[in-house]
Amino acid sequence: LEDVHSEVTLESLEKARLIFKQNNVNAHVSIIPIFHNPSNPNDAYVGMGECPMTMNPDFVAKMQEYKADGNEFIWHGITHQLGTKLNPWESNS
Repeated sequence: LEDVHSEVTLESLEKARLIFKQNNVNAHVSIIPIFHNPSNPNDAYVGMGECPMTMNPDFVAKMQEYKADGNEFIWHGITHQLGTKLNPWESNS
């Protein structure tokens, strides 16, 4: 499951989780822990368009359900920024 971050709707995450579970599939979930929304920098939990997954407890709970079902997580970058914008820590993303 690609590009999973705290702004993905819980309904779509639940639909995918049930499909995996009903078909006995252990999925790899590609997580973006601090999503940077390039299309709307003001739509965020903290400034600069950054939406850390830890700021959305419902999202964290949904990911715990995924883990309990036997799915595995993969880091998909830290912020998933575009182009040459500097990431918050170092270098380009």
